[in-house]
Amino acid sequence: MSLDLKALNQHLSTRSYVEGYTPSQADVGVYTSVGSAPDAGQYPHAARWYKHIASYAQEHETLPGDKEASLKLFAAGASGAAAPAAAAEEEEDIDLFGSDDEEDPEAEAEKQRRLDEYNEKKKNKVKPVAKVRLNVDPDF
Repeated sequence: MSLDLKALNQHLSTRSYVEGYTPSQADVGVYTSVGSAPDAGQYPHAARWYKHIASYAQEHETLPGDKEASLKLFAAGASGAAAPAAAAEEEEDIDLFGSDDEEDPEAEAEKQRRLDEYNEKKKNKVKPVAKVRLNVDPDF
């Protein structure tokens, strides 16, 4: 299987590994498919990654993961949309702050009622008289 080194280099421009944050079988699978170190001038990120994964040669068999899964991303015949589609599948749309696009009409009415009450209280509140500071002679 031939790998698209340009796609691999682009992928590795923002990552240290093919998948995840540690070396895995995905890296080993791509590493063996590349065969030899890519040209560092043309593919600097892929060359850096290749050298790094080569340093794990003793541990290749014990690394976790699936070798075949990542090879589909960088196959020479794969369409350019395959990598972004795979990345989109990985990224889930999780709303950590609980914002909701759909507003509850009852909640909106309650919010408006409270806002009106607050504005009414603020309007009726007596404002304090300005304080005046006199300059008093300390020797007096």
